[in-house]
Amino acid sequence: MRNWYYARHGKQSGPVGIEELRRLLGTGSLDVTDLVWKEGMAGWIPAGEVPELQEMLRPRPSSPPPAPPAGYAGSDNPYAPPAWQPQISNAAPQDPSLPFVPGSEPLSVETVAKHTLELTKRYWGTIFVAGLIYFAIYFAISLFVSLTEAALGYSGGESHPGNRGNSLPGTFIIDLVGWFVGSGWTAMSLELAAGRPVTMGMLFSQGPKFIRIVGANLLYLVVVFAGFLLLIFPGIYFALKYGQFQYAIVEKDMGVMESFRYSAQITEGSKANLFVLGMLTFVVVLAGILLLIAGLGFALPYVAMLQTVAYRWLSRGSRSLVQEG
Repeated sequence: MRNWYYARHGKQSGPVGIEELRRLLGTGSLDVTDLVWKEGMAGWIPAGEVPELQEMLRPRPSSPPPAPPAGYAGSDNPYAPPAWQPQISNAAPQDPSLPFVPGSEPLSVETVAKHTLELTKRYWGTIFVAGLIYFAIYFAISLFVSLTEAALGYSGGESHPGNRGNSLPGTFIIDLVGWFVGSGWTAMSLELAAGRPVTMGMLFSQGPKFIRIVGANLLYLVVVFAGFLLLIFPGIYFALKYGQFQYAIVEKDMGVMESFRYSAQITEGSKANLFVLGMLTFVVVLAGILLLIAGLGFALPYVAMLQTVAYRWLSRGSRSLVQEG
């Protein structure tokens, strides 16, 4: 029966029969880590976990399997071949809400960067229009606040830390609008990364979560600022550790503290790679500036999608590369 689908390098193929999967696996056209799925399964799984394929994965007699660790009683995997025993891992236990063990698959900067490039080329027009709407709204509210403060007699001469020419209340109003539309972009970019259709109305879809988003952003600013007061390194560490909070609130409808715990969980073991990704973001934007308008026209959409693709990897592992739409 031709009811199996498989995904390799982010491209889905099928349906094929189990014999075809065996052939692909035997010829190297399919890897044990590539994902497969058929109707009735809860989700995509690596080909190496399919019982019908595991027979051909048994080690040959000339290559005896490694001895299990001392004191290991047996496998918890009911589908594991008798000749094979898994290695004991120090990773955290599987969270039932997650499709993989957090920290078991560190972020691959190269893979995320390449996949983001493909997504940006595919959805550039949509991302670009969304960006124009975002900046138009941000500019309009900034202009409105500035004109209102001018009418009220605020000169903007005295500045406070982080002041952009507005009073502290005016700056906060601008930030509120930025966070609101930004959370809408987060929802929209998650759908694009999954290959699902989007509308521009999604930029304004996060009203029910807005209080949590504001609270989480304020808490994040306090935590990171406190880290920088201690020393530069703690500030960077906290920024990387808790930087996925907004995705957790938007995608998983989490509370403020829950989103911070979730961000800490999925970034475990990937902070160094996230730092490298941040440096890549800086380089891409700098290159875009050097290439002027045409360069920024691609660099900014690319950077906007890069963080979303990274989050999906952190929360799903390499399975995030498979388009769900």
